Amino acid sequence: MTQFPESRRVRAFVDRLTAEYISLWADSPETWPEPGEPTSPEAQTAKEEEIEKIIRSAEHAWRRDSGHGSAERFRLRGRIRMAVAQSFAPGDDGSVGRFFEECEHVADCFVRRARTFDPEVTEDDIHQALRNQWVFNSIQQYLATPISLTASSFAYSMLYPYTDNWLDAEDSPQAEKERLLCWLAARLAGDPGGVAEGRTGAVDTLIRMIEDEYPRLRYPAVYESLKAIHASQQESVRLLTPAPRGAEADLLAITIRKGGTSVLADGFLAAGNLADQHATAMFGYGVLLQLIDDLQDIENDAAAGQSTPMIRAVATGTLEAATNRLIWFIRRITLDMERSASKGNSWIAGLIDRSCVAMALEAIARQRRLYSERYLAMVGARTPVRLECLGSMRKRVRRMNVGAR
Repeated sequence: MTQFPESRRVRAFVDRLTAEYISLWADSPETWPEPGEPTSPEAQTAKEEEIEKIIRSAEHAWRRDSGHGSAERFRLRGRIRMAVAQSFAPGDDGSVGRFFEECEHVADCFVRRARTFDPEVTEDDIHQALRNQWVFNSIQQYLATPISLTASSFAYSMLYPYTDNWLDAEDSPQAEKERLLCWLAARLAGDPGGVAEGRTGAVDTLIRMIEDEYPRLRYPAVYESLKAIHASQQESVRLLTPAPRGAEADLLAITIRKGGTSVLADGFLAAGNLADQHATAMFGYGVLLQLIDDLQDIENDAAAGQSTPMIRAVATGTLEAATNRLIWFIRRITLDMERSASKGNSWIAGLIDRSCVAMALEAIARQRRLYSERYLAMVGARTPVRLECLGSMRKRVRRMNVGAR
């Protein structure tokens, strides 16, 4: 398989895939992708009862010890996620369960390291970082590398709360955002940048962890991928304000580039270098996660005055069509991942597919007022569990402060 031999190819690769995924989105049908026979109420009830047992067990554990730390919360959240994902496609041979057990061990190690790195790090920040670590672990499985916490996976995951979250925050001063972005661009390019303190000091330390694992001269594509996500992050600042009419194409390009480069960097950090087909799969994985995130956060993003393709779809009355497109998009990208996965690991693409569809359905259930009753009835009749169940499930998980999205 062809590897990335030259660092400069990463930028051209990102440009090409951005255009390709814009076309793929446009070509995705606006109809629901699974118009088959409705799921019987009896089958939905049986699945709901299976998931209910998992949630009740988690609630019991939470009540027994309300002092659960981040790792235990992630563990409970993972068990619920696994139960929901498996309900969409039964018959797993045990691979999914083993994968989640390995992820739970990684989460334990991650939380301990995060607390050591920054004793004042918040629970929300840890959960934000752990979400990326789970993505990283799924990439390790896809590439047939051991599921583990690496220096670079920890560092890259922790960069999210120190950079992305802070840049998105409304109360972060614009001048400070611009200074951080400028400093970070130079730092990722290899400039030590003088004495770094506070937030930049923490970011500098995290980048050094990556440099220790992947020396710049030996792994240029790693740093080109990090510069690519940073450039996309800078461009995505435009999403923080309302977009003018007719800006849908521009918003989609920014969103695709930001999502794709975020997970592309995960892929390079997992392997040092990637085959073209694996790099393509990682970019697509990031795009679908970003679009799902946008669907989940429509109401919060709109309230904050931000712009995303999903918010524009609401404004133009095309959200149902965009949601259908997203389900098609998930199917197409995860099918490509299944075809390109390392031998014996194609099942991880199925897990990603089921998990992503479940997250999209949960977003529909939680934001029912944005959809017509006809659409909700059609979708709800063709899912393993009722939409009402998915909506109430999230509320119960949030009450446990598990941090599920």
